[in-house]
Amino acid sequence: MLLLAACARGRGESAESGPPGGLLEGIRDRGGRVLAQDAYGDGATNLVYLDQGWGPAETLWFYHADQGSVLMPYDTLMHLEQIDREAPLTSPEHLTKFRFLDQHPTPNNPDGLPIGFARHEDQVGLTCAACHTTQINYQGTAIRIDGGPALADVPGCTGSRSPRPTAGRWSST
Repeated sequence: MLLLAACARGRGESAESGPPGGLLEGIRDRGGRVLAQDAYGDGATNLVYLDQGWGPAETLWFYHADQGSVLMPYDTLMHLEQIDREAPLTSPEHLTKFRFLDQHPTPNNPDGLPIGFARHEDQVGLTCAACHTTQINYQGTAIRIDGGPALADVPGCTGSRSPRPTAGRWSST
């Protein structure tokens, strides 16, 4: 949590230089990422957060805190492809089809997984944020609401058709 708080304060980076290595891209905006055109034609170019008294550190913790949930091995998730094309299952453009909310990589989410995905040792699981963070897009602005009912379609994403594993073209490192 302290690392996230320090990152959120900026630690003196200039707008020109930005954070080192791009890892902290978007952290001042809580790591949020929106697509100008999503799978439903409901994209946004601006992202705001409903004022709920949370700062970036609390928000980022809520989004990706390990809560012990286990879905599958982390490396397996990072190596799965979409069913209909040779692209990572975890690509933002794909996961927005299931209304998962995109995030930039941050210290507690280095692979930029959507809100509600968390690493638990060598596994990946879902957090409360997967079902309790929502986003409403209105006239090009995305409004994120922490604690609200999510629109994510978890059963649809994990549906009856299984993604196919890759030959290791994508790496979790």
